[in-house]
Amino acid sequence: MLVKSAEKYAHSGIRKTQLIQEVCDTRQRLLDALVDRNLENIFRIESKEMTVSEYFRGMAEHDNHHIKQIKGFLD
Repeated sequence: MLVKSAEKYAHSGIRKTQLIQEVCDTRQRLLDALVDRNLENIFRIESKEMTVSEYFRGMAEHDNHHIKQIKGFLD
């Protein structure tokens, strides 16, 4: 659901530079919100339990996957 929504937004006519800036701004706000927080707190997404740290590690891995795809396209 989230991926479909993001895909639709990315194809809505938004400029690529604006989209990239929004992603960077969102990531920064998330990082700022985590200062002085316990990153080992457990939470649930649907039936999957994880720590905040695990969640953001997964986000970073996902971002790196897309960065590699983009670099491959540009080469």
